[in-house]
Amino acid sequence: MKKIILCILTLGVLTLTSCSSDDDGSINIENASISIDNTLMDFDVAVQNIQSFRVMSFSNSSDDSKYFIITLERDEVGNEAVASVSYLTVDGTYRYDKYTVDNPATISSDIEINTSNAFKGTLSGVLSKYIEGVGYETITIESGNFDVTF
Repeated sequence: MKKIILCILTLGVLTLTSCSSDDDGSINIENASISIDNTLMDFDVAVQNIQSFRVMSFSNSSDDSKYFIITLERDEVGNEAVASVSYLTVDGTYRYDKYTVDNPATISSDIEINTSNAFKGTLSGVLSKYIEGVGYETITIESGNFDVTF
């Protein structure tokens, strides 16, 4: 089931941007163990270059109801490399987007490697989702450490 959802998410992103001449069309899929909130989880990682972004979809191998999607500015490193982070759960999608200013979400990151063959860095911060009539609900990512080679 999780592989089907991962494929649907990836195909959805492909469909939205399939007309760009900047796309290289490749999708790399690897496995990774990533420590998030001091809990080691196994993930399937799909990576695709889309226009000026690198999109990484992390599906949890032991819990197919949780997904991370990290979008990086292609080949950028440092704190400004992260364009967006989404955490999809059965309760909704919590999100950070560096281009959205009216939102309590914040991310601190240190992306050391961001190439078509590898991604390495750390990530922490607050993601939010908007609930109509209530306002923003937030969750905290205390630590996210990623070291993925394709």
